[in-house]
Order: sequence, then C-alpha cells, then structure tokens
Amino acid sequence: MEQLRRRQPQNEYQFWRLNAEDDGGRRGWGRTSEVPPLAWEAVNFRGQDLNTADVVITGFGDRELIFGEGPVVQSPADIAKLLSIPMPTEDDILHADKLPSFGDTLSQEEAEVLLSYLTVDYIRIPLVVGFFASHDRVTYLFNPQLRDLLRAVLFEAGPWVSSSDQSTIKKVPVRRTALQQKQYIEDRFLLANLPEETRILGTPHGLLLNELQFSPAATLEPLLSMFLSIKDLSDANVHSSDATFILYIIQLTVNVKSAVVYLIEEANK
Repeated sequence: MEQLRRRQPQNEYQFWRLNAEDDGGRRGWGRTSEVPPLAWEAVNFRGQDLNTADVVITGFGDRELIFGEGPVVQSPADIAKLLSIPMPTEDDILHADKLPSFGDTLSQEEAEVLLSYLTVDYIRIPLVVGFFASHDRVTYLFNPQLRDLLRAVLFEAGPWVSSSDQSTIKKVPVRRTALQQKQYIEDRFLLANLPEETRILGTPHGLLLNELQFSPAATLEPLLSMFLSIKDLSDANVHSSDATFILYIIQLTVNVKSAVVYLIEEANK
C-alpha cells in the first residue's frame, strides 16, 4: 500500500516477477546472498581549486539516491503527503480551502480535526485513537485508507533517542515565518543530525510503548471501546465488508496487547 518514490513512473499495468534464476535479467530479482551496498562514484571535480566533487550514489536496483530526498517509503499518516504541502502546520490545515475526505467518509470539520492531530507527533496517538472511538466513528474504519492511517499512527516508532539522552522538556518547537521555515527545510536537507526539538521529543522504545508506559488509559480505553463495538457484528458473513472490518479491529487489538505484555515483562525483570 505504501508508495515507493523514484522507482518507476506510475503504471498500474507494470509487471514484476520474482526470479529464482541467477541470469534472470533486470526485470526480475535474482538470487543474492545479501543486498549489495551503496555504490559511491565521484563523477566530476570542479571549482577554482577543484575542491568540489559531484558524487553519484546508487543503491539496490540501480536506483540513484539524492541527499535530502527524505524517506523512500511514505507513511499513510504522512500529513505532508496527504496535503501535498511540505511540513504543514495546524494553521495550514485551518486555512485550507479543501481537505481530503477519504472517499467522502469524513466531513470537512472531521477532516480538519483528524489532520490537525497528525501535526503533533508526540501526542497524536491518544488524540487519533480517541477520535475514532467517539461518536461512532469506529465505522469510518471500513475505509481502507483510514485503516492504514490508524495503524501507522499506532505502530510507527517515531524519532529514536537513547534512554540516557532523555531530559526534562523545557521548551517546545517555535512558530516560524515562511522564510524561517524555508531555511529550516534547507538545513534539514544538508545536515544529518536530528533537530533539537525532535531529539527532545524522541523516545527510546517507540511512541506506542511510551504512551502505554506513561499514559496507558488515554490509549487503552478508546481501543477497548472500539474492540467492543464489533460485538454486534459477530454474525457477519465472511464475504461481507463487515468481516474485513472485524478482522482489522481484532488484529489491531492483538498487536496492542503484544505491546502491553512486552512492557509488563520488561518492568518485571
């Protein structure tokens, strides 16, 4: 479901095959013991003192990599992808003329609320889970795009920092002007380090485990409410859309339970 960028022009009839032959050609995947490393090649030296090098980097499948390109795999909960705006803020959502409705599942007011929650990575898990658990919105998860979004919000780990780097949060990310935001984006493309506000708000074990450890009720109670909502659908036909919805909720619950069990086992060691 996740889109690979810069792989090939989009083509719904594109054919790919798995190939077990060593000489299978470039359209298939041959048998290899490991993924080949990145290949670096200096293709040009320029400047008055020849102190500037143009470097081409290629990876698996002869894919050319570009500094600052960002993740190859885009998250279903990536707010920038949903709005086609780089690093959008809550103000961008509030002033947008039209927001995605996910196949007319959400009203514009609901889309504004949900997308606003996605702009605050550090508290979006309880906010998004609470959104779907209230006002019978759990039925919105019949929409496959919203199912992918909720799963991404729950299980994507977020920025990682060592447990030894955790400190008291004394400041929050600042509001930037358009010029400051542009400079910030350019800096992120050039620098490999995490920005300070991201590092402060990172977790050593992932966002979900962090929520379950420090604020479990805000996540578990809405999830339990969503799970109990499928009781009335227990007699659904296996070929109906209800069956897909039921299996999704059960799988979601089992995965969250696994995280809870892991946390309890770690605490008892």
